[in-house]
Amino acid sequence: MKFNHFSSPVSAEIPGFTIKWAEIGDFVGAYEACAAGVNHEKEFTVTPDNACPVEHLIYVISGTARVEYLDGEPEMLEAGDLAWVRKGHMPYVITDFEMIEFSRKSEHNGMIADLVEAGLFPPDSGPRPAG
Repeated sequence: MKFNHFSSPVSAEIPGFTIKWAEIGDFVGAYEACAAGVNHEKEFTVTPDNACPVEHLIYVISGTARVEYLDGEPEMLEAGDLAWVRKGHMPYVITDFEMIEFSRKSEHNGMIADLVEAGLFPPDSGPRPAG
């Protein structure tokens, strides 16, 4: 299975944030592009502790973001970084930011379903099987 973010359709789009998702085995692979100044405080009001409840492995293509954790020091992410972002985080985009992200399918899809149910993501959001 593979996923090509150049030819894949947009899975969800909200102001300043575009994402393309695909299910790849037990994971969701994603390409995300965020504009400078974007944060997800509004979206994460429906999650435990008002933070992202999903861990991710990411590769930063371009830009800079600060990730704040409920249980520790903030971390700066910048182009070229490969990082594990643990559960209980909140991202803040400093400069236009692009990344590739991998998350466990069960965790990711559950969170997206909660966001859709709360009206914070478009109803047709969600990963599609990779081609």
